Amino acid sequence: MQGLLLSGLFVATGIYICFADLQRFSMTVHQNPIIGSIVAAISFIFMAIFANNLYQDKKQWEERQRSFEK
Repeated sequence: MQGLLLSGLFVATGIYICFADLQRFSMTVHQNPIIGSIVAAISFIFMAIFANNLYQDKKQWEERQRSFEK
């Protein structure tokens, strides 16, 4: 459960980085594409961490279900 909360925080941060003040951000990207690619990479890393945490939580939950069935 703690991993799920942490990954939710990562995703919220990634979404905020992508969409906060979108007009100013797009102007910055037009002037400097390096910043845009760095922000895209950071949000991609956040999404990868989120997916990994979801997968780990799902595996732990399945193991708990199996131990209850025994």
